[in-house]
Order: sequence, then C-alpha cells, then structure tokens
Amino acid sequence: MKGTKTLTIIKPGAISNEYIAMLEKENAVEDYRKLIGATDPSKAEEGTIRKLYAESIERNAVHGSDSNENAEIECDFFFAKCERFSNFE
Repeated sequence: MKGTKTLTIIKPGAISNEYIAMLEKENAVEDYRKLIGATDPSKAEEGTIRKLYAESIERNAVHGSDSNENAEIECDFFFAKCERFSNFE
C-alpha cells in the first residue's frame, strides 16, 4: 500500500451482496475515509457514502481501513496476491 500507484480491484463478497475493493494510491486511507464519512452516519458529512446510505453505526454501509497497516492485513485476507494488479508500476 505504498507509493503513488493506483490499484482498484472489486470482487463479489462471500456474505450478502457486498463488494470488496482494494485501492492503492498515495494517501489512500485518508482520501477514502473522507469519501465514506464518519462511522456514525448521523455525524457524517453531507454527500458521503455513509451519510447517503448507512442505517446506523452497526450497519454503516461501507468499511474503510483505519491505517495502512490494517489495510495491508485486510487486503491479504480478502485478496490472493495473484488477484492484485496495477496499471502503474
């Protein structure tokens, strides 16, 4: 999750109708968390994913890693190395 490369992978999740995406870019965690909004949708900024689609803190519509270290752990859980690709090497 380092560098300025951008990597996006989306695949169907195993539970319910979720999709799992991995984004690799400079400031990915910070930028994505800005896009999704606060965990509590009542405190999320207008126009964020959670403000628009979340029902509650527990059902907050989307997950975003809180650090590069946790993003790496979570991506390793959901994606095999062979499922990752990048157009920016």
